[in-house]
Amino acid sequence: MAVFTPSVSEHLKAVENPQLLFEEEGFLSDVLIEQVTIDGASFKHMCFKNVRFRQVTFRNLVWEHVDFYNVAFEHCDLSNVAFPSAVIHKTGFYHCKLLGMALHDATFAHVTFEDSFLQYANVRYADAKDVTFSRCNMQATEFQGSRFKAVTLDSCSLRESQMSGVRLKGMDLRSCDIEGLGVGLEDIYGAKVTTLQAASLAGLLGVIIEEEDKETL
Repeated sequence: MAVFTPSVSEHLKAVENPQLLFEEEGFLSDVLIEQVTIDGASFKHMCFKNVRFRQVTFRNLVWEHVDFYNVAFEHCDLSNVAFPSAVIHKTGFYHCKLLGMALHDATFAHVTFEDSFLQYANVRYADAKDVTFSRCNMQATEFQGSRFKAVTLDSCSLRESQMSGVRLKGMDLRSCDIEGLGVGLEDIYGAKVTTLQAASLAGLLGVIIEEEDKETL
């Protein structure tokens, strides 16, 4: 599956005080927001279209039902911010820190996460269609109950990630680290894994793998 890249223009008007615009407008389009800190803002039903965030730090944010359409996040820090029930469409996250981010009940379509950190993020009960995670650290990320369709996981760490209730059938996990992945047998059924990965998942079958004892001559 081809990796989607947002078609956000490089020639956008720079915004000097984006937080003031958030409070006044509720809708922001065709702008560049870079090298600022956005702190302590809580909004509902914000909408961003054709926006590029570059080297932006987000702190203490709760944006409920936020809508991102054709948006690029580049080298941004969104750790511990909350975008519950977000709609994220044709959007990319590149070299971003998303540690502990709350994205539960979100809807993703044509979204790329690339070279980003998502450890301990909450992505429970999300809808994800045509989404690519490439070279991302998703250790202990929570995906329980999410619905995946045409999702690609390429060279990602899924150590201790929780994916119970996520159907992984048809997904290729061979390039990923899945040690300690929290799944049930029905979740992992039909996924493509390596021989070594299959051995680590054998516990789902109740199988105990031990080397045969050799008799001492």
